[in-house]
Amino acid sequence: MKIQNIIFDLDGTLLDSMPAWMGTGKEYLEKYGYPVPDDLQKRVQTMTLYQTVDYFRKELGVAESSEHIVSEIISYVAEKYRSSIPTKGHVLEFLQTQKKKGVRMSILTASESDYARPAIERLGISPYMDRFVTCTELGCFKGDGTPYLEVMRQMDGTVENTLVIEDALYAIRGAKKAGFLVYAIADAITEPKEAPVRAEADLYFYDFQELLDQNLPQ
Repeated sequence: MKIQNIIFDLDGTLLDSMPAWMGTGKEYLEKYGYPVPDDLQKRVQTMTLYQTVDYFRKELGVAESSEHIVSEIISYVAEKYRSSIPTKGHVLEFLQTQKKKGVRMSILTASESDYARPAIERLGISPYMDRFVTCTELGCFKGDGTPYLEVMRQMDGTVENTLVIEDALYAIRGAKKAGFLVYAIADAITEPKEAPVRAEADLYFYDFQELLDQNLPQ
């Protein structure tokens, strides 16, 4: 197998952004006096922001409009994306190396473009990417594998020559279900338990330097 395309997740994979999101949903619910389920983080982990808002309104009785909820939650994190969220270790070095080899690269994210793009532009990631695709744009859920196949098609790739790099277990399972080779990067907030992720992924790593040291399938 020769890797000619890579599909990256963004948050928790290229960006060390998960700390910025911790507690935002809880903060919103508490601010307006709504109940906070004990398993809130687990429930919303696999959702896009708009799916989370639907859950708040339909299941938790939040009366505010979807636009209000989205706007307020984004306000909690948007400035951090613009100014302070860093990359994971050795991301730019890895992207530079793959670009020199002619590997095509894209981002597939459950985050929204309006706050995520400023981060990848500020951090110098944008020039290396052929595509920046959100799950909201595709109307797809990572867990069923469909969005990876769509981004692969946009890159003129095949399942056999495309690598997916993720951090969340549900997303890893979705990409594996679609037939991809999947590497998992450690993220203590997204997946505090390593064992299940290690069991599902083809490779588990802590820092992109590890991929530089061992090289991708050629």
